[in-house]
Amino acid sequence: MTNNKQKSLQDCLIPLQKRAQHASVTVGEMVSILSDQSGSILLLLLALPFCQPIQIPGLSLPFGLAIAFIGMRLALRKPLWLPQKLREKSIPGPKLNTIIERTLRIMLKLKRWIHPRLTPWFQSSIIQTLNHSLVIALGLLLALPLPIPFTNLIAAWAIFLMQIGILEEDGIFLIASYILFLFTLFFFAATLFSIKLILGHL
Repeated sequence: MTNNKQKSLQDCLIPLQKRAQHASVTVGEMVSILSDQSGSILLLLLALPFCQPIQIPGLSLPFGLAIAFIGMRLALRKPLWLPQKLREKSIPGPKLNTIIERTLRIMLKLKRWIHPRLTPWFQSSIIQTLNHSLVIALGLLLALPLPIPFTNLIAAWAIFLMQIGILEEDGIFLIASYILFLFTLFFFAATLFSIKLILGHL
């Protein structure tokens, strides 16, 4: 990844970071500030709170649905749009600043491993449609009210790595996100099967 690309990411996040220093920011305001820059950056920020074992309560449903809606709009090649209830979901300024700072720290740590690779993939409409479809599915999985450890963690990292791959045109990160997506499906299926077995024995 070049320095210009890293600076570009920071430049995209600076207006949002400045806004968060003064007050809470709604999801709708995040869309307005970032949508002109990149839907992938917005997806990065929405996925990041779930990329750690200890997560912020109450964000799974609205953020998961927001991710799914954004994926759907991108798949349809339409401007980013969210239902009013999701747009009105408020995020405290300090928490949003923490999310932005963690995003930049993770990108800095990954910098040495990120390079444009397998770039013909990014001109393929089939791959683009696949990426957006996976984002929709992963967003819906995040929105499921399952209080089970690590269910959100794996799905969120799949989204996060995919968006890094898209932003930096790194096909290796895309492949890693596909592997995590398959693992997410397996994990959810195994979890639901286990719950069904437990309930069947009660």
